[in-house]
Amino acid sequence: MVTIIANQLDCKYNQRQINAFYTQCKKLIEDPFEFYVFTTKEEMELLETTKKKDGYIDNINFHVPKYGLDWLEIDIMQLANDRVLFVTPNIILNNLEHLFTFKSCKKQRLDDGNLAYYIYKDKRIQKILDTWDKEEDDLLYNYDIFSEKFLIDEDNIFFLQDTTAVYPENTDGDIVVLPQWYEDFTEDQIELMYNKATDLYPYLPENVEMEIIDNEGNQITFEDIGKTFTQDFVEKAKLKKVKIGGLTGEPTDNEDLIDIVGMFINKWYIRETLSGVDLITNGKNNTQDWWEVLGRTLGDIGSVTFNINTGNPDKIVLQNATALLNTGCRVFWSYTHRYKESEKTF
Repeated sequence: MVTIIANQLDCKYNQRQINAFYTQCKKLIEDPFEFYVFTTKEEMELLETTKKKDGYIDNINFHVPKYGLDWLEIDIMQLANDRVLFVTPNIILNNLEHLFTFKSCKKQRLDDGNLAYYIYKDKRIQKILDTWDKEEDDLLYNYDIFSEKFLIDEDNIFFLQDTTAVYPENTDGDIVVLPQWYEDFTEDQIELMYNKATDLYPYLPENVEMEIIDNEGNQITFEDIGKTFTQDFVEKAKLKKVKIGGLTGEPTDNEDLIDIVGMFINKWYIRETLSGVDLITNGKNNTQDWWEVLGRTLGDIGSVTFNINTGNPDKIVLQNATALLNTGCRVFWSYTHRYKESEKTF
């Protein structure tokens, strides 16, 4: 098992950067792996006393090195199961093949002052850890830094392309360290780091708009919605509002509409905001009994917006709106008036 450690000690990388690094690992590492963020005591206290930690992807662990940068190597070795890569998270991971075959202990001070570190947990490393367990107090008293007692090779990690001083002409290296963050990234580089549709859950939308039927009658079914809006998706996206409408079709023609609405309200409890589920409709379809069932499903935390293009809606629309109101459901009117002379819409 490989352990990935993102170094937040030298630079205060934000949630977006840490999450991006984790996402790359998740996409590239097929075997199980552990992911740690080395951070400061002050930042850890903030994570523990506020909701800031909720913004990080699940399975990101945080660790405050016990003895700071002077004895950082001990913390790295103790967390390593087999191999460990300790690096700043402003990197593009293109190829991790060497990470699983490189059997050595190397560290490299990057040009921006950050430390990159690779450890293969062999007998030599285990011997250092055994010595530490026996002589921790004496070692801390007699030596100021780790390297005074234990020799760790200071050399380039051959699969790490250090480009922190100047922006790289290309990012073809196995592991490329970039000098700056998103404002300097190309679209191709961003795409390498993100799989927004599946991996980077904190950046899934809180608000969703969907068309559940088109003008040819093709429908999104209740089962389709269930496959997309899984518990994992809903919880990590922190879904707050769902808007159901039709760009070309009328949503109330979808025979699964009430079940779909019920899923979001009763199963996923989309109730954090008023009108958590909002249906956009022309209001001309189905019976009043159907609209009453819809109204009871939406309750007082859902809403229906009727699109009308006249100040005098059809009688059927008013009857359906009344049926909704009688159940306690909120009803809104979206009124568009077009002047023929000017063709302006207000």
